Amino acid sequence: MKNWQTLSAVLLTMFIVGLAYLSFWVGLNDRPDTLVIKPLSNVPSNKVSSLVDLANSAELSAAVSAPAEVKPETDSFPYRLTNTKSPIGKLVRNEKAVLLRNAFIDTSLDTMFEIPESLLAGDNPKTYIAQAKGPVTAAFRRHIAATGGRIISYIPNNAYLVRMEVAGANRLKEWSGTQSVLPFQPYYKLDMKLLEMAITDQPLPVDALLNVVLFPDCEMTAVKHFADLGVDVLSQDRTPFGT
Repeated sequence: MKNWQTLSAVLLTMFIVGLAYLSFWVGLNDRPDTLVIKPLSNVPSNKVSSLVDLANSAELSAAVSAPAEVKPETDSFPYRLTNTKSPIGKLVRNEKAVLLRNAFIDTSLDTMFEIPESLLAGDNPKTYIAQAKGPVTAAFRRHIAATGGRIISYIPNNAYLVRMEVAGANRLKEWSGTQSVLPFQPYYKLDMKLLEMAITDQPLPVDALLNVVLFPDCEMTAVKHFADLGVDVLSQDRTPFGT
């Protein structure tokens, strides 16, 4: 009996010591700004790089979490046209907004922009942005077809990119379910870098390679135009929107 009491006392003492050590260890690891690193002596060499990546990730996370110095905002899209001061967070919920790569347009406001003549579509653009009043419907699509239009793709918000003639565009404007019909200007189409080069009159680098997407109904005309410009067509492929 005495031996059992002695053994119980020893076990209880070891349990208390263990709890104290565990509490100390947990407290040490819970301290902020402390990184516990285990020795790498037993780590296979092929795992070292993964651990280095993990350490780098930890440093990055710490840097992101730390208070950052406030820096003045810079315009990432200096050539993007807009007729509204609304932020993109509001524009995506604005049923009258047209959101393009190079233009944010509120069609309830004046939609006239100062665009270089070389980047304007001219009197017969043949391509328009047709926007409905509210979400696009089957009735809106029927009116596009009835006015001679052919839908190419959807454009946010509530709009379609449409191939049609001037007369058809004018008729579509008059329908009560139409919010706006805007010419699709070449300015809207260009890659951001190409747009900058066009506006600042920078020449293309020698032997530059370009991807050009054509509407299905103008392939032959475009190929002839390329030849007149001395442009070599290296290959052709199909996309959901054209050639």
